[in-house]
Amino acid sequence: MLASHTPISFRDGSRKALRTAGRALQVNPRFSVPCFLQTAALAHVGRESEAATSARHLLELQPDFTIASLVESKFTSAEHIFMLVKGLEKAGVPER
Repeated sequence: MLASHTPISFRDGSRKALRTAGRALQVNPRFSVPCFLQTAALAHVGRESEAATSARHLLELQPDFTIASLVESKFTSAEHIFMLVKGLEKAGVPER
């Protein structure tokens, strides 16, 4: 269900994506999907320090996570992957 809301959240704005990811992380803080969504959204709204902290948490949850692995997963549409990638790059998530 979260994945189906991701494109809508990013289309409507990163602040909504932040709220959606935050709620999902409250339910399950060990789930990496809302963690990478939150990381990208934090970067997009200019909260760089929090984005970097979130990126470190993401890599603790899923040490092999990379931007390339997200792109290869075809998690969502190319347009939304592009938005996620830009945010994850800003947050310092490794490309490969």
